[in-house]
Amino acid sequence: MERRDCFKEVIHIRLDELLRVLKSVMNKHQNLNSVDLQNAAEMLTAKVKAVNFTEVNEENKNDLFKEVFSSIETLAFTFGNILTNFLMGDVGNDSLLRLPVSRESKSFENVSVESVDSSNEKGNFSPIELDSVLLKNTDSVELALSYAKTWSKYTKNIVSWVEKKLNLELESTRNIVKLAEATRSNIGMQEFMPLQSLFTSALLSDIKNSHLLQQTIAALQANKFVQPLLGRKNEMEKQRKEIKELWKQEQNKMLETETALKKAKLLCMQRQDEYEKAKSSMFRAEEEHLCSSGGVVKNLNKQLEKKRRLEEEALQKVEEANELYKVCVTNVEERRNDLENTKREILTQLQKLVFQCDLTLKAVTVNLFQMQHLQAASLASNLQSLCDSAKLYDPGQEYSEFVKATNSTEEEKVDGNVNKQLTNSPHTAGYGPSDSLEDVVRLADPSSKIEEDRCSNSADVTGPSFIRSWTFGMFSDSESTGGSSESRSLDSESISPGDFHRKLPRTPSSGTMSSADDLDEREPPSPSEAGPNSLGTFKKTLMSKAALTHKFRKLRSPTKCRDCEGIVVFQGVECEECLLVCHRKCLENLVIICGHQKLPGKIHLFGAEFTQVAKKESDGIPFILKICASEIEHRALCLQGIYRVCGNKIKTEKLCQALENGMHLVDISEFSSHDICDVLKLYLRQLPEPFILFRLYKEFIDLAKEIQHVNEEQESKKDNSEDKKWPSMCIEINRILIKSKDLLRQLPVSNFNSLHYLIVHLKRVVDHAEENKMNSKNLGVIFGPSLIRPRPTTAPVTISSLAEYSNQARLVEFLITYSQKIFDGSLQPQDVVVCSIGGVASHVDQGCLPKPLLSPEERDPEHSTKSLFFSSKEDMHTVGSETKSFEPATSFEESERKQNALEKCDACLTGEWPCKIHVC
Repeated sequence: MERRDCFKEVIHIRLDELLRVLKSVMNKHQNLNSVDLQNAAEMLTAKVKAVNFTEVNEENKNDLFKEVFSSIETLAFTFGNILTNFLMGDVGNDSLLRLPVSRESKSFENVSVESVDSSNEKGNFSPIELDSVLLKNTDSVELALSYAKTWSKYTKNIVSWVEKKLNLELESTRNIVKLAEATRSNIGMQEFMPLQSLFTSALLSDIKNSHLLQQTIAALQANKFVQPLLGRKNEMEKQRKEIKELWKQEQNKMLETETALKKAKLLCMQRQDEYEKAKSSMFRAEEEHLCSSGGVVKNLNKQLEKKRRLEEEALQKVEEANELYKVCVTNVEERRNDLENTKREILTQLQKLVFQCDLTLKAVTVNLFQMQHLQAASLASNLQSLCDSAKLYDPGQEYSEFVKATNSTEEEKVDGNVNKQLTNSPHTAGYGPSDSLEDVVRLADPSSKIEEDRCSNSADVTGPSFIRSWTFGMFSDSESTGGSSESRSLDSESISPGDFHRKLPRTPSSGTMSSADDLDEREPPSPSEAGPNSLGTFKKTLMSKAALTHKFRKLRSPTKCRDCEGIVVFQGVECEECLLVCHRKCLENLVIICGHQKLPGKIHLFGAEFTQVAKKESDGIPFILKICASEIEHRALCLQGIYRVCGNKIKTEKLCQALENGMHLVDISEFSSHDICDVLKLYLRQLPEPFILFRLYKEFIDLAKEIQHVNEEQESKKDNSEDKKWPSMCIEINRILIKSKDLLRQLPVSNFNSLHYLIVHLKRVVDHAEENKMNSKNLGVIFGPSLIRPRPTTAPVTISSLAEYSNQARLVEFLITYSQKIFDGSLQPQDVVVCSIGGVASHVDQGCLPKPLLSPEERDPEHSTKSLFFSSKEDMHTVGSETKSFEPATSFEESERKQNALEKCDACLTGEWPCKIHVC
């Protein structure tokens, strides 16, 4: 008995420690606090409390604790899944339900052993205790049925409130959508108004949020709240009525039995009275018989005989009545026992029914408030973004633009004759070269200097920064963007009557600004050409920096927009050179730069086969990998939390869509660094087969286990600097390096080059770990499941499969740390030619492109077969003497002294250091 009590106490102590650790983790990292994790912990606690420790022995121990083991695995799987998603960056603010830790909330403070053990002190009962308490009450069934009826009424009121509220919200959202669309249409026709684009974004946000709210309302009205709760309420009512009818029948039977008992008792009393009367009558008759004499005796004998017979009959009736009474008493006892059993069954059934109803109510309530929380969180994020944008507005800016536009129109009317003379003047051939488009953008946007300063300090821009078109054209809607030579007047603000040193643009014979014949001979546009001459009828349209690189004209046939992928029917524009088509309203958000040749069609990038994208590149490295890595290294190597902090979901989707539409022509500098990191991680994660192929998964995981073994040995012997076995540890590390090269050699060339490129890029990120707080271990956790993963199966996820995440992360950490030893040479992602608005060339010098990487087999087939061994015992002794002061490293990123010592030992083993070790 003492042993069982001790066993129970130990289990409770272990459970309490587990819950205390989980609670501390939740308090420290609120993003991990989720409903699923709390439910798993609560289920584990309930399973432990349900174990009857008095029945535990060595034979049935596994059977009794089977559910406890299952609950532990569920808790471990839930925690591992949430932690993995959080570390990989898949968990945003709207993917977990954050629960405040308070005494009233259902948290880990009240999911503990002490709270369960002291439940009786707090007034809570276990199911068995609850049944025993109710059985002692004579009106327990009526009380339980009354509670069930009250629960149904309560649920009916809740459902009615939710339905009415949802209907009101649905009607409100419809009205908001109508109001937003009408307001958007009205303010869209009003030009040069302050914060016009901001309010347009707010109206679009209202429309989007209204549509999302309508979807949420439909889900709550369907299977998320109303239908499940109504179904449970109807089931409760049905079973309650059945139980009530059954209980009423049992009570009627009991009442009938008790009535029969009362009648039998009354009959016994009546028969007893009759017997007493007959007996007294017989006694008087006997006395009269004794006192009589003579002829009267004969008559008295007859009367005496008659009364004796009546007495016997009365006695017989008394005995029959007593027998009937005993039978009735037995029936009453049996009926009372049956009634008690029925009562116990009814109370148990009602308890289970109430528990199921409460469980359903809890689930739908969580759905209700979680969906409302997600809706409110999204709305709060949008409102905060609008608030931040409003703070950046400069009062009077739009009024200044309005005055500038008005003044420009008046001056163009005055200078019309001057422009014609300039067009026909022979002095136009002496004009100097025009400014670059980068200067135009810098002149157009005074805040560009601030943006450059932010980029140099590795600070991310929160979103795309767009500029207003800074010059205006003078063409009618019927003319194209190019126009005729007479229509292409000079801007009065950029030229004075005495300034005749500019070169006028070439006028093609077709009457438009550009054609296929003079496309290659065109000179870079000047500021005035990038303004009125190129924008034409779009003089009052907001344009992004990328949109300013195009030469737009009105669209004459319906087609698909390259920015929003919607159908363009009216208000569409088309670039004369690359034939890009988009809505006029989309020019503000356009991020695809003009390539001065026909833009290729949309490609399937995310989720597509790796070979489909790699075969289009000469080096086999996908363009998305090169431009994302180049941009990150350009401005975000010192950004804290790079690759770990999540970006904006909407902007990330926008960038993904733009990369599929414009490929390398996308101006990704308009996006924040975290958005670019999310796009790169998303591309790697959605590859059908990772860079490290499925067929090599087992070999690489075995290599990761060997790396773990070496790390454990280093950790166990890190305090023993005099250990002579450390040279053998160097040999072991070099053996792992050679084995990793052999495995990487089995990859296809494109996979090897891409993996090489990515690992070198991650190594550069690790080189700035002091600033960005991202070491190789953190990057291994993030990129491990994306670079190496097993072939997908339908088998359920187990604890062993979750443990492989650490092996995947450890392998990537090893590749990053020893990238210079594993990969021969270094690839420079900075050399990748990335299109930017500063300058876009139609032809790129091939000498500027990075040379394609070769696999280890193609680079050095002889070196790939080399192996290390000691030539003699003397060589081993030499190594031991030279590495005597070598201290072990506890991880892949120890101090500089230990790393230098390890590199020295590696050099000895590979023949690069002057020692007596030979390399074959």
